[in-house]
Amino acid sequence: MIDPSYRRELLSLIINAGLEEDFIEWLSIQGIRHLVGQVDNIPEELLLAYVKEKKLIDTEEEDEMSLREPSSEPDGNIYIKRKG
Repeated sequence: MIDPSYRRELLSLIINAGLEEDFIEWLSIQGIRHLVGQVDNIPEELLLAYVKEKKLIDTEEEDEMSLREPSSEPDGNIYIKRKG
């Protein structure tokens, strides 16, 4: 299971890249046709697969970030590491 703050970071990457509609269409192709509730209900393996497919993160960075401890910062503060 991935860290909830990392999940928010991945979703922020998708949104900041302007790929929300593409992501929803991609989920539909993967068999997820109805999103009930929050996007937190999206299976983490699909979220990771999409982000990797669109090359929004490096594979090494994903491995490093998924292993970190959950953040003690209050919810709502999303910081995105600049790529490059």
